[in-house]
Amino acid sequence: MDANNIKLNIQLYNLATKRFKTESSFKIEDNYFCLKKENTLIKMKNQSEIGDNFFLFHAYLNEINNIVIDNIFVGNYTYQRKALIDEIDNYLWYLIHSNQKEEKKNNKKYNLIEGDIIKLGNIKFLVNEIHIENSSEKEEEEENKSENNEKNENEKEAIKLGNKKSNENCNIDAEPYITNTVSIVQCKFCTSYNFSICECPKVSHFPCFQKMNNDKEKLKTEKNHKKNVTKYYIKDFFCKKCHCQFSFRYEGITTLESFNFDSPDENYIILESLGTTDKTVYVISLDDGDIKIGKSDKKENDIIIQDDSIKDEHAVIKFDEINGDVSIESLCKDEFNLSVLIRDEFELSEGKSIFKAGNNIFRLNMLKN
Repeated sequence: MDANNIKLNIQLYNLATKRFKTESSFKIEDNYFCLKKENTLIKMKNQSEIGDNFFLFHAYLNEINNIVIDNIFVGNYTYQRKALIDEIDNYLWYLIHSNQKEEKKNNKKYNLIEGDIIKLGNIKFLVNEIHIENSSEKEEEEENKSENNEKNENEKEAIKLGNKKSNENCNIDAEPYITNTVSIVQCKFCTSYNFSICECPKVSHFPCFQKMNNDKEKLKTEKNHKKNVTKYYIKDFFCKKCHCQFSFRYEGITTLESFNFDSPDENYIILESLGTTDKTVYVISLDDGDIKIGKSDKKENDIIIQDDSIKDEHAVIKFDEINGDVSIESLCKDEFNLSVLIRDEFELSEGKSIFKAGNNIFRLNMLKN
């Protein structure tokens, strides 16, 4: 189809009337969409023209003439500084709505992948890990087991001999925006070379931190035996010197290994809180049915989050065993209280999709004449 026949329809949501009202259609080339103070939509050709206007999203046509939208200001953050976590509220979020009409097919659920950042009310979680086992993976694990063991032993020996530089960084691939960059330093408690949980030099690695703080009752563990949900709560998991939240993820060691916790059954997902002084981690089995999240302990919630922005029944995590998909759905009626940060880009499909940037909610639809 000719690119001249493709337009992007944008409907702004009015918070007072709770309706999508303002509507505009734009021809797409390679554009930056912003909102003026008087809630007027404008299209720009260059990023430098944005100025004081509120940036919403970047849009362009791909090789098959579909509209692709993305964030342009998202970068890889080092560790998890609260100011940077709060800043991503102004970026582009995909809204998952439980009570749609025409957008029901598009916005009913969202398939999660590792590294996604989800927002329930005002609470943000990083999808730390998703582990889905199948027969081919098991066979591959067995074949590579001896090879990996040999590789790990060689790496450990190299660390002991000091063959690696102390300032060498190792990037964790799972996080697109929250990159826990860790370096090899000397632990101040066990005096061996390990991976730091912080940017500050000569701090403890997580196993030592865990051991020290168990005595001080800073690390608490709760378990929901009904659905096999384990909650780890770590008080003051925050560096007062460099103002970042500590990381327990470093090269070659998973979150579960850091906690000395066996994986729940075969399939599980790990959610990690972001942007708070304390750290909360949920290790959730996917083999025991749907996982409901909400504020009320009177409802059948498997994860209870006590926050005013959380509804009594807020969201549900579902596992499709056939396709191996892990999805999250909203349970909030007529509310925009569940969203996922757009990672790199989002290709608009048929139907209308709802997004949010800052306090601005808008609905996008691709029009083909």
